[in-house]
Amino acid sequence: MSYLKLIANAFWAGLYGSVLITLLLFLLNDDLRGRSPAAALAGGLAAVSLVYVPVLSILLPTLFVFVRFFAARRLGLSWLTLKAIVWFAVTTLGALSVVYYDNLRWAASLLSPASRDAMRITLWCMGGCWLMALALAVTAQARPTVSGAGHALRLGACAALLLPPVVATVLSVRLPSATGSAETGGSAATPARHEGGAPSARAPARTLLIVGLQAASMDDILPLVASRGLPEFERLLKEGASARLESITPCVSRVAWTALSTGMPPWATGVKDTRTYRLAFWPAAGAIQVLPRSLGMVALGRAGYVRTSLRPAVLSAHRMFWQILRDAGLSIDVVGWSVDASEAADPRTVADDDPRVAARLDQILGGTAGAAGARPAPEDAARLAALRRAVAVDLSSRDRAVALARSGSITGAAPRVMAVMYPGLGMVARHFLRYQRPEEFGDVTPEESSRYGKVMERYYQFVDELIAEQEAAMGTMASQPTVMVVSAHGVSPVPAGERFVRKLLPRGESDLATVSGSWRSGPDGVLLLKGRGVGPGVKVDDGDIKDVVPAALYLLGLPLERPLRGDLLRRLFARDFLESHPVLIVPSRDANSL
Repeated sequence: MSYLKLIANAFWAGLYGSVLITLLLFLLNDDLRGRSPAAALAGGLAAVSLVYVPVLSILLPTLFVFVRFFAARRLGLSWLTLKAIVWFAVTTLGALSVVYYDNLRWAASLLSPASRDAMRITLWCMGGCWLMALALAVTAQARPTVSGAGHALRLGACAALLLPPVVATVLSVRLPSATGSAETGGSAATPARHEGGAPSARAPARTLLIVGLQAASMDDILPLVASRGLPEFERLLKEGASARLESITPCVSRVAWTALSTGMPPWATGVKDTRTYRLAFWPAAGAIQVLPRSLGMVALGRAGYVRTSLRPAVLSAHRMFWQILRDAGLSIDVVGWSVDASEAADPRTVADDDPRVAARLDQILGGTAGAAGARPAPEDAARLAALRRAVAVDLSSRDRAVALARSGSITGAAPRVMAVMYPGLGMVARHFLRYQRPEEFGDVTPEESSRYGKVMERYYQFVDELIAEQEAAMGTMASQPTVMVVSAHGVSPVPAGERFVRKLLPRGESDLATVSGSWRSGPDGVLLLKGRGVGPGVKVDDGDIKDVVPAALYLLGLPLERPLRGDLLRRLFARDFLESHPVLIVPSRDANSL
């Protein structure tokens, strides 16, 4: 009976926690604010309460019983006790303050400045009110049970506990949606201006080759260059400039590439994930892009309460860089950049069973792909399938890009810009990183190291050849094309805790079971730049993926639009080039449609 009474009192703390969780959803998803505030908040609270009220109503009494297990005096409790409700609510507020802090730190790249400020204000309010409520509850606990002062102190604690949801509600309702807001737009009345010198004639027409590599990492490139295994990368580093680019966190590959391709952060493009989420029993909420973490949302997804769907296209509220170039009248060919939602994905011209794929696969595996007695174990089928597909996809991009460069592009004129994406390295890194860095995993056998230890290195060599061949093809149409190699993120080992959970609770997905590389934590991307005006041997360690678009526009003699959030990394360029080619900044064009 006492436990049931505890549940009855914990119910109100569960409802209190559900209010805070609902408000967290609104603070993380600014697009939810555009709907009827009262109806949206009520619907969200109803959906969240169906899960978290029962959970907290059971969890809090269980924790309380555990803490009082060795208590000398039994607890006298009624069905509705202010003392118990206050303590349960104080515990809930303390736990959710940690959750708010964790989500603010985790989703900083996804939140607009206004949303981050709102989260910080709410968090400070939660922390201060928790300390106040805790102090009042402890003081009241020291008073006699029948003391009027103790009752007044608990009422004061209740008032302190009610302040954070009020503050969060006001902030979540009043904040405007970030996407397409005036904060990201430019004023048409603002005149163009020059920076870095007096106005002069813009740079002459040049040819620019932009190569995108998924999951390329300076931590992988530099050791391989030092061992003289990547001649084209070595030339890029010696004759050109390089930069480490800060990526986004949490890092979803297509979201990071959208930020790189627009020069805008996810909160401005409106692209925060490649998936959308819906809470059961809350259809009015529509699609939710950011789910809070540390609240068991993943488990709720597996249970069917949180429904996940893949977005059919990653539509950005801002133009990709090739759209900016086309609007400026430049000729540009785009191959393999699937983040361009306005164009159909490039057709695969090379099948997985193509003889060229088999030959390259054999080379990457060190000549053991078809050797008798050296065939991989059945459990390695997923890894080899991923490797085979990576080679086929990259060869497909290579064939089309080289053909376009040699033929003078689709339109018949020499391409001013060629942008080609080679995603295969990311596929390989996801499945074979454990064999390149066995010391970080600890369970790689000598046989596995012997068979797969060189796969990543040899795939980098394959990519090195692709870049050299593409540059040579572009060189037939223009002398000394400027080359830009970019990656929106690197790759790092899947965290040990996640690997342990996969082994402990296998989900029956063989492809997921073989994944050892991840970019969820946002490892640094890469920028390699070589060409006229670029400082040779320059290294920059504090770049950002949003800085790629300004660099490309500047190299092509085009103005930088004022709303771009990326900076021009001037240290990448020679001083005399900067002095003779001033930076032109202009207002934004209409960028809210693709």
